[in-house]
Amino acid sequence: MKLATREGARPRPWWLVLALLIFIAGSDSLGQAVCEKPSAESDLPSQGANEVIEFREIRTVKFLSGRVLDVNGANINAAVFDVFPATRLAERVPASSYIVEEDRIKSYHVNREGAFCISDLPDGEYILRFGATGGFNHTLIKIRKKKSASRKLIEIELKPGT
Repeated sequence: MKLATREGARPRPWWLVLALLIFIAGSDSLGQAVCEKPSAESDLPSQGANEVIEFREIRTVKFLSGRVLDVNGANINAAVFDVFPATRLAERVPASSYIVEEDRIKSYHVNREGAFCISDLPDGEYILRFGATGGFNHTLIKIRKKKSASRKLIEIELKPGT
C-alpha cells in the first residue's frame, strides 16, 4: 500500500511519533522514577538523641525524596535515614509501633546539601526514621508511596535533644 503524499514530501513515520508519545506519557507511571543522584546506602542505622519526634499524619508521595534541615533551616549533611516496612498505616497509631529493628529494609545517607532520594523501593507503606550525629532527636514519618500521588518533596526538621 502506497501512502498518498504531497509531491516531493516524504511520508511521515507515524509509528515513530506514536511510540514517542507513548514513551513520554507513560515513563512516569509505568515504572519507578529514577533519582538523578540516588542516596548512598549506609551500613549503620541512624542515630538519635534522647527523644523521638513522631508525625501523626500519613504523607502520600510519588517519590521518596526531600531534604533534612535543622530548626534554623540549615541543611544537615550528616543525617542518615532508615526505611521500615509498614502495613495498614493509621494516623491514630504511633509510627514507632510499626518499627521492628530486624525488619529495617535499608539505611541511607543524605548528600552534602542534606538532600535524599530513593528510587529502588516499590509502591507501598513505609516508616522513615531520620537521625544525625551531634545530638539530634530521631524523627519518624509515615509514608504511603504510590504512582498517582503528589510529587511534593519531603522536608524533615531534626530537633536537638535535651
